Amino acid sequence: MDKGRQPVVIAVLALFVAMLLAIGVTNEVAPADVRAPLAPPPSLVAAEVAPAAPREPLREVAPPAEPAAFTGSGEVVCEVVRSDATAFAGVPVQVELGEAPAVSTRIVHADAAGLVRIEVPGPTATKVTLRAGSPEHSAVAATVFTRPGLPAQRVRLRVCELDAWVRGLVTDHENRPLAGARVSWRRDEAPTLCDAAGRFAVRVPSGREDFRCLFFAPGHRSKRENVVLSPGADISLHVRLQPGPRVRGRIVDPAGQPVAEAAVETMLQRLTGQTVQSDADGWYELDGTLADETQVQVAVRRAGFVPAKAIVKTGNDDVVVDVTLQIAGQVHGRVSCPDGRPAAGTSVRAGGSGVFGDTTETCTTDQHGAFVLDEQAPGVQQVSATFAGFPPALATANVVRAATVVVTIVLSEGHVVRGVVVDEHGQPVRGAAVMHTTAHAYSDANGRFELTGLPESTNQVDVMERDHLPLRDVDVSTQADNRLVLVRAAALQGQVVDARTGVGLDDFTVAIVGGDSMQASLGIDWVRGGRRFRGTMGQWATSGLMMTPGSTWRVRVTAPGYAACTSELRATVPAVPAALRMTAGVTLHGTLADANTRAALAGASLRLLDHAPGERTFERYEPRTQSDGDGTFRFTAVAPGQVWLAIEAAGTVPRTLGPFLIGGDDLALGELRIGEGAVLAGTLRDAAGQALAGHELHAHSLHADDRHPTSLAMRTRGDGSFEFTGLQPGAWRLFASLTGPEGLVVVDHRVQVTGGRHHVDVQPAGRGTIRGEVRGTWPTASSPFVMVRRFDERADPAMQFSASAAVQDGAFMIGGLAPGRYDVHVFCDGDPKPRFARAAEPVLVREGVPTPPVVLDLGAK
Repeated sequence: MDKGRQPVVIAVLALFVAMLLAIGVTNEVAPADVRAPLAPPPSLVAAEVAPAAPREPLREVAPPAEPAAFTGSGEVVCEVVRSDATAFAGVPVQVELGEAPAVSTRIVHADAAGLVRIEVPGPTATKVTLRAGSPEHSAVAATVFTRPGLPAQRVRLRVCELDAWVRGLVTDHENRPLAGARVSWRRDEAPTLCDAAGRFAVRVPSGREDFRCLFFAPGHRSKRENVVLSPGADISLHVRLQPGPRVRGRIVDPAGQPVAEAAVETMLQRLTGQTVQSDADGWYELDGTLADETQVQVAVRRAGFVPAKAIVKTGNDDVVVDVTLQIAGQVHGRVSCPDGRPAAGTSVRAGGSGVFGDTTETCTTDQHGAFVLDEQAPGVQQVSATFAGFPPALATANVVRAATVVVTIVLSEGHVVRGVVVDEHGQPVRGAAVMHTTAHAYSDANGRFELTGLPESTNQVDVMERDHLPLRDVDVSTQADNRLVLVRAAALQGQVVDARTGVGLDDFTVAIVGGDSMQASLGIDWVRGGRRFRGTMGQWATSGLMMTPGSTWRVRVTAPGYAACTSELRATVPAVPAALRMTAGVTLHGTLADANTRAALAGASLRLLDHAPGERTFERYEPRTQSDGDGTFRFTAVAPGQVWLAIEAAGTVPRTLGPFLIGGDDLALGELRIGEGAVLAGTLRDAAGQALAGHELHAHSLHADDRHPTSLAMRTRGDGSFEFTGLQPGAWRLFASLTGPEGLVVVDHRVQVTGGRHHVDVQPAGRGTIRGEVRGTWPTASSPFVMVRRFDERADPAMQFSASAAVQDGAFMIGGLAPGRYDVHVFCDGDPKPRFARAAEPVLVREGVPTPPVVLDLGAK
């Protein structure tokens, strides 16, 4: 693989996996998800949905003639491992056979190789669920179906010993206890509630490389602690939560009737497993959001309706998000094996791309191989079926609103790839993941692996193991044994000590803030907040990051009472310990006040930057702090050198002040007045000059004073007037989207702000229109966007014009354009590889002359 591509691919993969499993224990086998569809509201059932009960239509799928029954038993082989993928011999495992209410349960113990073998008698498919078998252990349940005649079904169960304690106190930013705050360390377990004094105690595993704990409370933003634990550890944390918005709203159907029992969540609820349901009147409330989230995506699902999402900007105030659900169609079906028997436990999926908030729907077939997908958008949908040991199978369903379509999927025999994974010295590597696009397997204690159900006789695989460099796109054969060689990865290691006494510190955080083109699989913890080490006498090390030997990295160490320390280290095999010496820093303090009223600014968010505004770097001081009720703020343990102060206060434009020179003494900044700046006032009008009341107008700076531009928004008053205050000098873009008789009319106005008060009337630049059609095909869950840009090579880029519009039924229209030449193109990002099409030549818009329709062709998806 290209050297420049490799870090990006690995980083994207690591971030994607970290986002999905941010607080969970990885589980290689997805648990069964035979969801009982919820019926639509009674009013919709009577009007648009067949009156049969939701689960009954399964009888519409006529079962094929059953072949002669097999005799004998089905078999499940469970590999029980610790968090580091080593065998967990002797650990108790709870085995459940069947489905509720007829479930039989027994406890078995893993043998010396960490294996549990389960024999399941009977001629039909049986559901087998495996869990941790004692209160001293924890595991995400693994589920598989088996029956006589199938090869032994293999499953892996990661089991952690609950041998450490995390205790502490959760308070608000003014140190008041938050009774009822929740502590979540794994989404498959219910969060722990804090008591009336805000205290909590959670029994957790130390076997994991790090412990990720999420704290959240009503009306506050969440906070995450990443702590490296040792066996028997008993640590104490004090977690302060910043105020944040609640998200509330109402879920209704197309007729405006309430939708009850709709599942509503943001990413916070997904990570903690605390989905909220709408009540009988359709109302819901989500009581918290993720930390530093500037916008929130609300995802809504309800059987009988197409999944929907809404994105809204958030601050500290509560936000209202109402969602209208569209009536869905249903896909009923049955999946069978090549021998005609039901493929119980098959994973079935349709729609979307699998990211949070899209229309992907998944379920697992029951013991008869039957499934129901009841949230499908009308149109042609691809239904995929995945069952261990067979290649994925596809079926096409032409979904109709409020109707049922029946499909049958027959799995086909696949190919098998076998082999061994060894290191560069020829020693077997256990626990290496051998991954194909359709299947994956793990090497055993002898390095052996077996991939079954591959679609082709010649395939490519990736191989990953936490202590070795990954292999990408390796050719393997189904005709002979394969030998895959991994090279051991490098690592960083060190000790953090007090510079004066040389004693190792017992509480510090290490973050990776830069390196050799990011030649590693860092994961989100190391590069965002870093990992916190407690009770290690200053010892720390990286593991599982797959660093290239010889690569150079910058690490930042922070510790209470010490100045931040940044060092450059080289990754080696084995890791060479490095001493990182910490010195006490100084205190930086001051007061924030409103520049106009001189009133104290309480609750403002402040953070220190150790780089000039506009520089692209990961290095920064964390965490943020907030000004107190009297406007005072304080940073402790600040390292000598130059710093900048980034400030965000309600009612003012975010800004960065500095640089401030830090020496050996505490620095008092005195009173900092925030909010002075230019005022931009005026009236929003349509093309005819009429004032527009209640329309949303956006102001966007084209001169970022910080790492990101400033964006403001407001609704015009009853007379169409608006007023933006506290603007910094520079170019500003004012834009709005209006709905005219023919479609979208855009307003895109540029103004140069120098100071003082500016008055400007904002209205469409002209009466020109560009319209046309987009040809081709695209996913039903995606809508192409058409972009137009003023084509003028001589113009100042800051004064350019651009606008976009969604394609509706293949057509688009963008109005409000001034005379001139415009570049027109369309893009669609719903496919794995985004597609793009451009008009052959710029479109000429002239006053009073209709513009010929523009045809853009995206081609087939």
